[in-house]
Amino acid sequence: MVGKAVDSAEKNNKERWEFSKEIGRLCVRKVVEKIDNGFLLTTNVYGKKEGSDEYVDKTNKTFHKENPLAD
Repeated sequence: MVGKAVDSAEKNNKERWEFSKEIGRLCVRKVVEKIDNGFLLTTNVYGKKEGSDEYVDKTNKTFHKENPLAD
């Protein structure tokens, strides 16, 4: 039996796009990964709210048929 060894970096090579923006003291980070039937968007908002010492760390994942960061 003849086969080809695939290293972990090659096996995990996925199409991926990232976008980050700071709004005041908050940071918004969006990561899109291509999956079998579309795109998975992970949005993470973290930092301190304006005028407050309250720390925010929220993550949301959504599915899209088209790449939401294509523009």
